[in-house]
Amino acid sequence: MIMESRIKTLREKRGLIQEILAAEVGITQQMLSKYERDISVIKVDILKKLAEYFNVTTDYLLGMSDTKRDFPSDVTMNASICDDDVAMTGIIENMIREVCKNNFISVDTDIFWDGKRLVQSVENNMYYDIIFLDIEMKGEDGITVARRIRTIDRNVLIIYVTSHDSYMLEAFSVRPFRFLLKPVGKKEIENCLLSGYEEINRTDNYFRCSFQRINYKIPIRDILYFESRKRKIYVITDKETYEMYGKLNEIEKSLESSKATFLRIHQSFLVNYKHVNVLASDYVVMDNDKWISISEERRNMISQQYCELEDTFYVGK
Repeated sequence: MIMESRIKTLREKRGLIQEILAAEVGITQQMLSKYERDISVIKVDILKKLAEYFNVTTDYLLGMSDTKRDFPSDVTMNASICDDDVAMTGIIENMIREVCKNNFISVDTDIFWDGKRLVQSVENNMYYDIIFLDIEMKGEDGITVARRIRTIDRNVLIIYVTSHDSYMLEAFSVRPFRFLLKPVGKKEIENCLLSGYEEINRTDNYFRCSFQRINYKIPIRDILYFESRKRKIYVITDKETYEMYGKLNEIEKSLESSKATFLRIHQSFLVNYKHVNVLASDYVVMDNDKWISISEERRNMISQQYCELEDTFYVGK
């Protein structure tokens, strides 16, 4: 009964009903129910689809392994290193390549010795998954560089590698993924890189919903906020607004398994922390310039949660 419990557990963690998951993998709801109750032998192609959908191995679904996922070797990670210390960029690049080789990860690296050229590269539509960035550099400092990059790419993972921890508070504004102190060792690079790679490739970074018999798969990182209004839920992204029927309490619970952090600032609003541009005592301003009030009874709690989130840096020595 291991496979039954794992399929059902993975589905429920996503907040999915059987009909939506069944449609995603191309089977009927009745057949999925049989698989979950282990009263029908699962077909190999369906097993593979379920494993791909949940980003786990088939062995994990079958109960033959407790390892949920293998890193996909066919996905190339685009990394950049920006530091005015030429020797340091070489050291970091060598460590990145060694870690990736040992973990069967394909990686491409670009080296920049000043922040201006890195920003120009991003402006010219070069996409990076992860950026290792020094803070104290000649010309533009790393915080200014990161702020310029954030106006173009809100999702790239920024890892500060610096000799000065005094910049940590100022660095909060650009939402770095990690903060490492020089001299940095291979273990720190490995921890950051593997965590970042898993973050980049997680398929549970999608919110799935259905409206008028159309199924939607929305990257969670693109969701600014959820709004509950007149029995409907509106899912707001930068580019589109999706509608669905549901309850905000259930959506909030379903998102707990995601590493994305949502704040329930109001009975009718659930906002993505990463898209909060301004936090005031009684309102927030989202990245799309939407002002949303924080209900009076939630203000102290939201302020405390936000401060805790802003303090979740990893500092390596």
